[in-house]
Amino acid sequence: MLGSVIAALFSGEASRLVGRARRAVIAYVIAGVCAFIGLGFLLGALYTALASRFGSIETSLGFGIVFLLLGGIVLLINAIIASGARKKAATRRRSELTTIAATAAVSILPGLLRGKVTPLSMVAAPLLAILAYSLLREKPPHHDDDGHDDKPHD
Repeated sequence: MLGSVIAALFSGEASRLVGRARRAVIAYVIAGVCAFIGLGFLLGALYTALASRFGSIETSLGFGIVFLLLGGIVLLINAIIASGARKKAATRRRSELTTIAATAAVSILPGLLRGKVTPLSMVAAPLLAILAYSLLREKPPHHDDDGHDDKPHD
């Protein structure tokens, strides 16, 4: 693998790949700008057609209302998606903290059991064991390779 990369560098293939990637980016940027300008002209044509039929004030009001509604819908969809992402992150964080707490409790137990037996260690060891057992028994939500839950959402 490394040999093929080094060979590509020395043979000039890497510079050709960079050149092709640069040309592709330039082509996509030019196509995007042209599409944006084309949509502008189509909106202008739609405005002109509607203005000749309904009047320029009415058409301007209609265009303004439609674009404000579209912007509001986009913001609403974004808020819904962000809320779901925050809930998933909180669930994942809770699951990770549970795992960390269980690991810490299990790792402390041998030190407590090896040390001098005191009344505190006699109480702390069983409590830590119960805590570790209850935390380990809690199953975190199963995630697929994309990090999404397998369970259906309500």
